[in-house]
Amino acid sequence: MLLLRVAVSLALLAYLVLVTVPPADRAKIVAIYARCDLLYLLAAICLTFLDRLLSGWKWLMLLRARQPGMEAGPVMQVFFVSTFLGYFLPSSIGGDAIRIFSLSRLNRDLAGSTSSVVLDRAFGTLGLLGIAAVALLPAVGSAVSLADASIIWTLTVGALVGVLVLSSRTCNAWALRLIGPDRQGPIGRRLLRLVESFRGFVERKWILVRVFLFSLAVQVIRVLIVLFLGISLRFEVDPVVYFIYVPIITVITFLPISVAGVGVREAAFLFFFTQVGLPAYACISLSLLYFSMGIVATLPGAAVYALSGFARRKAQA
Repeated sequence: MLLLRVAVSLALLAYLVLVTVPPADRAKIVAIYARCDLLYLLAAICLTFLDRLLSGWKWLMLLRARQPGMEAGPVMQVFFVSTFLGYFLPSSIGGDAIRIFSLSRLNRDLAGSTSSVVLDRAFGTLGLLGIAAVALLPAVGSAVSLADASIIWTLTVGALVGVLVLSSRTCNAWALRLIGPDRQGPIGRRLLRLVESFRGFVERKWILVRVFLFSLAVQVIRVLIVLFLGISLRFEVDPVVYFIYVPIITVITFLPISVAGVGVREAAFLFFFTQVGLPAYACISLSLLYFSMGIVATLPGAAVYALSGFARRKAQA
């Protein structure tokens, strides 16, 4: 699967560059960075680090809903390291798997670790789609057709229903009753622990509201990152366009068919932003620059990973 996803990423990039970009424009994909406004680029980098910090704190709030005494240091360390390692895994949920495994080694609670990451991802997806759904309202009929907007609105409603189900006391009780006959089996016991772990979050609604607000803030920051990158490259694009397209592009990159969304992300940027007048090479340049911001975001995790490994080897010596 890894080789297949690498092949998909390389094939998509080759197709986009060699087929969709005219030969005279191919050199501009890289040359365009020479005119980058460093002030807006620096602002995008700062927002990237703020995004990671708020995302980690949001997860910590969820964990403290079940375990109020959870220390911030170890949790943030797990979050940043999993972000670093997960960014280079072929699956879009690779970082989440590392997060669950690493946290379960700290708190000895695999079910609780899993439920916290599931809720964190669910609220993040809802915030992502919610921003796109609101941004679409003034654009329907002009920049976006009603049919296309209806797809995003339907996905948003679906994400909302999913979050409500996960955080519903009634749904939690139903799930416990369904598992009832199989509680003694190995699978039944695991499912029972997982469902019961959600109860710690369900009982603290106000924390879930705060987590959702943090999710919205994080998604707004991610849109602003792309907006500042576009301004730094001196693109004349209506800022509202970024709030419509970037959340949709982010959802598309969740598709587990490439490595870290490479190729898929560039194809999505090209598909959407050519509709507002950007040439193909500019869309690819913007997407690659945004991808590089993701790599920048992994630097704190890389530093923590290296330092913790060094400290562990020193202790063993």
